[in-house]
Amino acid sequence: MKNACVLVAILVLPAFAQETSWSDVGEMNIAKLRQLNEISKQMKGKHFTESLAAKIAQESMSYYASMMSCSVGKGSRFAIDLANVPVMDCWKALAKSWRNIKNIDFDMNRLAIDPTSGGKIIFARVPWEAIGVTDAGQEVPGTKMRGTDNYLYGFNDEGQIVRVDYDYDSGLIEDLRKKIISYETNGRAESWTDVGQQNVAKVTHLFRIATDGLLQKPMTQAMSEQMSDRISSFYAPTISCSQSKGTSIAVDLTDVPSWKCLNAKSELWANMKFIEMGLKKIAIDPQSDGQTILATVPYKMVGVTSNGEDVPDTYVHGMYNFRFDFDHEGKIVYSDSEFDSGIFEKTMANVERYTKKKGIQIQMAEQSTSQVLTMGVAFGLVVGLLSGAFITQWACKSRRGQVLSEPILG
Repeated sequence: MKNACVLVAILVLPAFAQETSWSDVGEMNIAKLRQLNEISKQMKGKHFTESLAAKIAQESMSYYASMMSCSVGKGSRFAIDLANVPVMDCWKALAKSWRNIKNIDFDMNRLAIDPTSGGKIIFARVPWEAIGVTDAGQEVPGTKMRGTDNYLYGFNDEGQIVRVDYDYDSGLIEDLRKKIISYETNGRAESWTDVGQQNVAKVTHLFRIATDGLLQKPMTQAMSEQMSDRISSFYAPTISCSQSKGTSIAVDLTDVPSWKCLNAKSELWANMKFIEMGLKKIAIDPQSDGQTILATVPYKMVGVTSNGEDVPDTYVHGMYNFRFDFDHEGKIVYSDSEFDSGIFEKTMANVERYTKKKGIQIQMAEQSTSQVLTMGVAFGLVVGLLSGAFITQWACKSRRGQVLSEPILG
């Protein structure tokens, strides 16, 4: 009996010793993906047609299971989602998705193993450079682009690919197709100058709305709400914004609902009155394909008390610098501004000293909303909204000396 147990132990122990770890499985699957990447490099400099897709598919067929699932651009207008289909169906779908693209360069240079999958799921990041082409393969001027795509590869126990999920920036593809249609229709694609001039017009219009509202006195709440609605329409629902980073008036928000930027640091401007503001210079960044606009705005302002009185010796002037990034739909998705925080801090210190000397509290407890809007909140509405430290209207209610400030979102 003892010998039988020893024999069982001898037979079982090697089986455990030979069990492959998740890291070993993952590294083997990564090696296969690198081999696939080498096969795929024949796409470089070529129009990705169905015949080229079929050629690459045939050469790489041994890496795939006979039936697989694949998805491309989930949630976008160009989404493809196939489950348990022949490998060639996935390649044909990919060829359809890429039919207006010529790859200039790409490389699968970042690969990661999901340990919870036992090494059977590999994530890949692929930086690329490409240019748009017509269906006939003609390159379209002004459509060269760069980006990074994300892939998920799922392997079975035999080390064959059974799943591929491919995510990319669908906005790039949509913009590319618009340019190709324009090129085929009008003989030219929309250039960075065309895009930039459209965005310059939007920024100019944005400043015009803001300054017209600011300099119109008195400003009622209805007028303020209307101005806020008009200005908000220039922005995407989710945006990022920053202002004077590293200072006391800093704002730095990333991928937040626009209303969060609309309220950021709005209270800072309640004791400032804007006297003059004008869009002096505006420029297009050609490296952004016209989607980044830079602007400089000279201003004059004065500190004010809570009852609207100008504070002596607080008249200042300076320069505001702005950056606006637009998406492919022509909406602002990022704004940044630089403002001299030293000027702001000095002005506020002078206002505080003056109000203490005069016995005026720096608060808005005894005033109506329309009075508040006339006295410096308008400054914040304009400057804040344009810089990304956007301010909405503040309805201030007095309740036995207590100030309640409620944001009214546009």
